[in-house]
Amino acid sequence: EEGHDIVVGWKEKRHDPWHTTFPSHVYNRAVARLFKLPLHDINCGFKCYRGEVVKKLHVYGELHRLLPALAAALGYRSTEIPVQHHPRRYGVSKYGFERFAKGAMDVVAVWFVTRHAHTPGHFFGKWSMLALLVSLFCGLAGIAFEMIFESPLAWAVWWLAGAVFAVGGLVLMAMALFSEFTLYHRPKLDTADYTAEVIKKN
Repeated sequence: EEGHDIVVGWKEKRHDPWHTTFPSHVYNRAVARLFKLPLHDINCGFKCYRGEVVKKLHVYGELHRLLPALAAALGYRSTEIPVQHHPRRYGVSKYGFERFAKGAMDVVAVWFVTRHAHTPGHFFGKWSMLALLVSLFCGLAGIAFEMIFESPLAWAVWWLAGAVFAVGGLVLMAMALFSEFTLYHRPKLDTADYTAEVIKKN
């Protein structure tokens, strides 16, 4: 009624051990700052959505924890209300490093999708150019060390570093081209009209 599209519960007073609450706190702070969400506890299972929000969200894997972030990318607003958290009475918590690592990878994936879904080539291309420039610098530095200081070892180290950056830059460039092709050109190539037109021309 106040104009929000998602309401998330906030376990303001948690009754969990520190090795559970501390990683969760770090995770929640990072997600809130990265996606600019006014939330303290995005992991809370208590969430209320407007129907139209749920219909527009594409969820797979374990992205249910990041639904407010996905919704924010579509322009929906989130808020939170405190909820009561009860201490665990039975069983053992399944929270551990593996779940934290998966959650971190999900955050990276959602950040990339929400920021670069329509321009993946620009993202990979930027880092590709940077890696190739670093590779060129390493190559020139290797030549300089060889000519000025006559140090074969330094030359080898600089050229090895240059080769590593060059390969990385070429891989990133290939990813940029592949992502652009997949996103913009592949659907066009798969259409019957376009295929028939290419066959007719050839």
